[in-house]
Amino acid sequence: MKRDKTETFYLEGKQEMTLSASSNPFSQSIGEATTQEAWSALEVQQNAVLVDVRTAGEWQETGIADLSSFNKKPITLSWRTQPGMALNPQFEAQLLAALPDRTTPVYFVCRSGGRSADAARAMAQLGYTQCFNVLGGFTNWLAAELPRSNA
Repeated sequence: MKRDKTETFYLEGKQEMTLSASSNPFSQSIGEATTQEAWSALEVQQNAVLVDVRTAGEWQETGIADLSSFNKKPITLSWRTQPGMALNPQFEAQLLAALPDRTTPVYFVCRSGGRSADAARAMAQLGYTQCFNVLGGFTNWLAAELPRSNA
């Protein structure tokens, strides 16, 4: 008998939940964007935001997206923490504090697209109406030669 994978989530930093993949509310639909689509949206949508959910070590190693040509900075907020890659129990509360308007277009990026998809689904579950996962993550950002800066 195959056992369903489970994971623990913290909603708004308060309630711990352990969910099986088949009952996971974070499977909520989110949008997807290529790195070029995300870049274009960040350029033309004044209120669009990029949230980089990688770890501090990843930011130090490869840098962060440079949005200075749009007079913007990405929000750097780890979805998982080092060591051990445990979920950041303060993620939702910290993002809610940084982005109280839940209609803000939010583009989530990680290294390759997995963590950012999870973060986007979690925030969609909390009522954010325009959550997008950047496909291929920062790896594709670098491959597309989009601007980056040192963390």
